[in-house]
Amino acid sequence: MAPLHRLALLLATMSLAAPGSVLAASIWSVESPQEYLALIDSDGDGRVSLREYQDYLGRSAREMDRNGDGLLSANELPPGTRSRGGRPVNLQRQREAFATRFHLQDRNGDRYLDAEELGAPPR
Repeated sequence: MAPLHRLALLLATMSLAAPGSVLAASIWSVESPQEYLALIDSDGDGRVSLREYQDYLGRSAREMDRNGDGLLSANELPPGTRSRGGRPVNLQRQREAFATRFHLQDRNGDRYLDAEELGAPPR
């Protein structure tokens, strides 16, 4: 399976936890890195910033955080889902993990991802 499709599958799986999510409906239609970029590029400048990347990937988790405390507790997770060791999922740590992935994908070091970088596996 191509790296882009693996990432799309991961994101779609995460989004299924939030049934009303826009992400759930749109991620399955991605056919190319350019289309994936268009989904994430919220300001339309043709590239993805760290904030856009984090916001897009974290959307489902933020929607599940019903009490807005920045943690996904067991009662906020979908039925049949468990957090690691029963501990809540910390959304700030999740954003930090997304930042690490972003920097691994930013191969030219310009602090933005283009379509080619989005479609390539992280280093």
